[in-house]
Amino acid sequence: MRILIVDDNERARTALKFLLGVRKDCEICGEASGGKQGILKAIQLNPDVIILDYSMPDVDGLHAAAEIHKALPIALIILCTLFYSVALEQEAMQYGVNRVIAKTDMSRSLLDTLDNISIEKNRVS
Repeated sequence: MRILIVDDNERARTALKFLLGVRKDCEICGEASGGKQGILKAIQLNPDVIILDYSMPDVDGLHAAAEIHKALPIALIILCTLFYSVALEQEAMQYGVNRVIAKTDMSRSLLDTLDNISIEKNRVS
């Protein structure tokens, strides 16, 4: 799985790279420090998975997800947020987001999500 990380917080990007670095089935193909840059990198790199921060100063995660989803409709978009709610999750799906994960539960939820993606890819193959 080729993964693009989009988060304006450098420590968050570093933590995600560390977390995903232990998985043999994941390759960090790029990272971006904002929504605009994330959209451009997603189109350029064509990753399998995009991990987007919800709150970014230039373009928020929802609007970045919508643009990425238009350009890469089969890419999986995971939105990460400190402000998780069922209402946000429902709204995010309308923007092309496949999964919303609370940053407070990031390690377990993200790894579970990636495990499920791997299982699905193996079924299709």
